[in-house]
Amino acid sequence: MKTITLGKEGNQPFAIKGSYVSRHHAEITIDDNGAWTLRDLGSTNGTYIRNETTGKFIRITQIRITPMTFICLGSDNTLGCSFYARQVTAPGNFNDEFLSMRERQREIDGQIERVEKRGSLVNIAAWGMVAAIIGIVYLLTDDHGSGMMIMRMGLFGAIPRIVPILFNTKKRTKRLRRQAELFRQCPNPECQHVLSQREIEQLNCAKCHCH
Repeated sequence: MKTITLGKEGNQPFAIKGSYVSRHHAEITIDDNGAWTLRDLGSTNGTYIRNETTGKFIRITQIRITPMTFICLGSDNTLGCSFYARQVTAPGNFNDEFLSMRERQREIDGQIERVEKRGSLVNIAAWGMVAAIIGIVYLLTDDHGSGMMIMRMGLFGAIPRIVPILFNTKKRTKRLRRQAELFRQCPNPECQHVLSQREIEQLNCAKCHCH
């Protein structure tokens, strides 16, 4: 069994200086079967892991983790310290982290593309329906002037407002882009830089040049 203490006075293989990090903040235990466990050591500002589905941080007391679990010591990334768990056994090599981040970024980009495509198809279908209804109203109304008034006041006014409510493409893509930001923290615990999409694609951090 191997135990790594995380904190300002911990025995992790990298320095931790964040003001939200306790001297002995948390510990990672790797048992003889290769199972990893993360435990908070009663720290002032808590130990968090990132949910790999939503990107949000969850405060923990003790939990089983994997080497690719993203840990945040402290309740704030900028004042704490964040890193992938594997850094305690493989410091300085960030290739797996960058590849994981790039894969996640591409998944979210694919989701955004699908949402935007569906939104476009819904809008096209809606306006096709508008055109069909206009034609029917125009043909069935003896008073063509009344038919045109119905078209202008009813359909052109209602459809553009109803479609975005039923399928809010902008809201969904905004949520996905915000989620993507949560997966862009630099894996180097001494850097804490928030990576751009370009840096992730290039597998390189522009601040500390780790890759």
